[in-house]
Amino acid sequence: MKTTWINLMISAVIILGTGAARAATGWGVSPIFTLDTRSSSISAPAGLTASKGTFSDKVALTWNAVTNATGYQVWRYTANDTTSAAQVTNSLTTTNFDDQSASGGQTYYYWVKAVNSSGTSTFSTVDSGWRRSAGLTYYSDADMDGDGKMDLVLYDRATGTWYVKLSASGYGLASAILGGPGYTVVPGDYDGDGKTDPAVYEEATGTWTFMLSASGYATVSISFGGPGYMPVPGDFDGDHKTDPAVYQESSGNWYVELSSYNYGIATANFGAPGYTPVQRDYDGDGKTDPALYQETTGNWYVMLSGMGYGIASANFGGSGYAPVPGDYDGDGKSDPALYQESSGNWYVMLSASGYGIATAQFGGPGYSPVPGDFDGDHKTDPGVYRESTGDWYVMLSSYGYGMATTQFGGPGYGPVWLNPVECGSGLTLTDSAGPVQ
Repeated sequence: MKTTWINLMISAVIILGTGAARAATGWGVSPIFTLDTRSSSISAPAGLTASKGTFSDKVALTWNAVTNATGYQVWRYTANDTTSAAQVTNSLTTTNFDDQSASGGQTYYYWVKAVNSSGTSTFSTVDSGWRRSAGLTYYSDADMDGDGKMDLVLYDRATGTWYVKLSASGYGLASAILGGPGYTVVPGDYDGDGKTDPAVYEEATGTWTFMLSASGYATVSISFGGPGYMPVPGDFDGDHKTDPAVYQESSGNWYVELSSYNYGIATANFGAPGYTPVQRDYDGDGKTDPALYQETTGNWYVMLSGMGYGIASANFGGSGYAPVPGDYDGDGKSDPALYQESSGNWYVMLSASGYGIATAQFGGPGYSPVPGDFDGDHKTDPGVYRESTGDWYVMLSSYGYGMATTQFGGPGYGPVWLNPVECGSGLTLTDSAGPVQ
């Protein structure tokens, strides 16, 4: 800096000196500096929107492009307070961002700043968003026609359309509209007539909506839950009716509306962040037991209703192993089970065999698990669905675990167990070795 100022002073002296000698003919000095009148500021982005319960794995953000911006920063906080906000991205070159680090059910406030070589803009206007706690559906054997066999059921996430191939009708196709973006599929026998009823849960409002088969599929809605409460329906009181229930992961609290008690609410504290609910009837007393699976450790915890809700536990699984419980041996008790998509391996702790572990290789990358009693022998059959092609593959226990296949669905159609759609025929027995990996 000192050198610069000295040079400027020398230049000034030289200019003044020559100027004095030429005073009679006027000043002939050219400008040394050119003033840059351009603003060094950059506008804050406009049009910020954050998704509100639309996705189970992210909060999706979009905003309008800013002229001359070379990047954007996303900031967030759990309250509408920019002084406490934290930056959650490096500089982005796009006008959208998926916040996959957001906790389920937690409302976040978001802001965006624009960046270029002149600096960083002020905060944009705020918008709040959250991701829903649950995926598209929960553990339910979808026997829509009450014949004791799991039906092929698909759900169109964009339109809320259900497509069902009814096993009792030669796998004829039926359809209905219930749900749409932001809804979790929660089928169950809510009226006790032996048929699974289409049902959905909207976490944003805590609204449950049922199409009751015993009432000509009349639509009934209740309010129970809300942001941060994932649906965990089951027959918790053993009266053969599915009870609406929710689980709050942040607190570990369960809330159940018991149908046999005029839908009075029962509660339990059982769980914590990182525990996935896997409620089923693990002790064979006809009642759904609250249960949890912790993927990071592979630990299972079950509150056994038949033993005064004492807690049983097992270490079985770990990262990359998805829980797929069901009654695989037909003894009336749900068995802890796992599916590893990367390898296509299934592992089942068979309750009828002292919880010895049975294994099978069936599926692989791109194949979602869809276990259920497809053949009506009271045993859960391993099954997989490939959304990219709409292919189903089932190992039928009553046929010596021979392979049955069908094509039904495709991109955008999720299976109802872990979720179901339209054309194709019923399952066809084949000697195929299974899905090609």
